Amino acid sequence: MAKYLYRAKARNGQLKNGEISAVNKVAAKASLANKGLKVINLTTQDDSESKTGGNFITRMVYRDKNGGIQIRLGSQLPTTRELALFTKQFSLMIENGIPMLQALQMLGDQQRKQDFAEIIMKVNRSIEAGSTLTDSLESYPLVFDPLYVAMTKAGEASGRLDVILKQLVTYIEKAAKLKAQ
Repeated sequence: MAKYLYRAKARNGQLKNGEISAVNKVAAKASLANKGLKVINLTTQDDSESKTGGNFITRMVYRDKNGGIQIRLGSQLPTTRELALFTKQFSLMIENGIPMLQALQMLGDQQRKQDFAEIIMKVNRSIEAGSTLTDSLESYPLVFDPLYVAMTKAGEASGRLDVILKQLVTYIEKAAKLKAQ
C-alpha cells in the first residue's frame, strides 16, 4: 500500500489535510469520498518528498492555519516583482476572455522558478477539482498573503476579478517600492 498526502474539503466547507494509505490514487480518492471529503490535491508521499528536493535542514517547514504542512524552499518563491507580473498577466488574460484554467496553465508554463510554477499548477488543479480560486490561493500563504486572497475573493464574488487583480497589481508595486526604500 502507498501513502498519500491529501487536501480535501468536507461537506461543511472546512478544509482538511491528512494522510491515507491505499493501493492506488483511485482507491484513496474513493476512500476519502466515502468519508464525505472532496479531494482538492492528492500526492504520494514519495512524490511530495522528491519534488521538494534538498535536505530537511535547508527547508523551512511549518503548519498553516488549516493544519496543513507548508514547506518553503529558499529563493524559489516569487519576488514581489514576479508576483506583480504574474498578477498583471493573469488580469489581462481574464480581461481578454481567456478561461481561468487556461490562463493559469499558460502562466505556470512561463515561470522560471520551478516552485512558483508548481504552485500555479497546483492552484490550477485545485480549481479543476472544484475549489474556488480564493480557496486554492489560500493554501499558499508564503506566496499569496491574506490581502491578496481577500481581494481575489472580492473579485470572484463581484464577477470583476480582472479589475480587482489590476488594483492588486498597483498595491503590490507600491509595496515593492516601499520595501526597496
